[in-house]
Amino acid sequence: MTRSYYAVSTAASIGILVVALAWQPAISAPVPKESPTLRLKLTGEIKLKDQTIDEAAVIDETSVVVVGTVRDSEESPEPDTLDPQGAILDLTKKTQQPFTNGHTRRIWSVSVSGARIATTSSHLDPVLRVWDLKTKKSFAEIDIETEKSNNNSVRYHVAGFHKSNRIAVSAGNRVIVLDPAKPDDRVEHSAIDSSVLSGGLVVSPDDSRIASTTLGGLIAVWKVGTDQPTALSVIPEKLQANDHWFARTLVFGPKETLVASRTGDNLSEIPEASLEKDVSAARRGVVQFDLGNQKMLPLKIGHTDRTLACALDPTGTWLATGGASRSDKPLGNGDLIVGELRVYHLPTATIVYKVQMGDGSLCWIAFTPSGKRIVSATTDGVVRWWDVEGK
Repeated sequence: MTRSYYAVSTAASIGILVVALAWQPAISAPVPKESPTLRLKLTGEIKLKDQTIDEAAVIDETSVVVVGTVRDSEESPEPDTLDPQGAILDLTKKTQQPFTNGHTRRIWSVSVSGARIATTSSHLDPVLRVWDLKTKKSFAEIDIETEKSNNNSVRYHVAGFHKSNRIAVSAGNRVIVLDPAKPDDRVEHSAIDSSVLSGGLVVSPDDSRIASTTLGGLIAVWKVGTDQPTALSVIPEKLQANDHWFARTLVFGPKETLVASRTGDNLSEIPEASLEKDVSAARRGVVQFDLGNQKMLPLKIGHTDRTLACALDPTGTWLATGGASRSDKPLGNGDLIVGELRVYHLPTATIVYKVQMGDGSLCWIAFTPSGKRIVSATTDGVVRWWDVEGK
């Protein structure tokens, strides 16, 4: 695939946004004269061998772990039965090494904390598996369920703590917190009214809170050590709960905030015009919660089809989003929807960077620990990364 990159800058004299895209028509976004700028350069990509991607995690500045299933697997009514697939990618050498860590079914979730990778699958493989990065060996295999789950739709999601060895796992209608070295010493947090947790599990940087998405348009937020969660709704105002809105990914922000990418099941119709002004604000899927007063602030930013992922840099200033949007022109196969990366200046909700890719929706995005690199993954197994050259 031809490599390309956007160079984005604000000219002081005329205040315009210059967007260069070598391999498809450019899509520009106006930036106010005094708006902050961010310059990114696409520096690499890896097309995974025979693998789709469900989730990924940054290991360090130069390596990423991705998990999912085999490419070209025939999607059945039971996707959990598909074969596991995973890889550890070296972004410097642009190489990949297989990684499944013993799973027997499709790997749905992965998290990196400290020097360990934790992965989970579904009710068909109800085991938390932990892999040591230093020894390159399995560290622990822990049964998540004490007895066989009766819920055949359960997919376990995992998130590591930042200041301890503990790991959180969402399992049906609860979150389990444990130390892999002491697997029997576990604490369980109940979900809201026994609702099913659907993913998006995340631990706050100070390890004081856990948040997870639920089916039905809610986010559950627990203070660690307490069982009763706070319920936050992602459903847009003036819409009913049966409109089936739900959050895809969560990230804790600065000053007691939580940022969520949301989408809805009933958003199948795309406006004929592709201009931003012709896309309703409700479709732009990023919202921010003030955890103090539990109020939601729709940021009116995101993608014109679906916003599937979001990430904050270490300063909490820059918000990257991944998803799918309407293309300026139909692709060669007639498709109108393409994968898209956007970066916003969060304090002002100003877009500073945007690029479209025609090989699948962006399902995952992250900043590296330094904030100097953004890494994305598409559903069909392409990982790309950009260097942040200035801000």
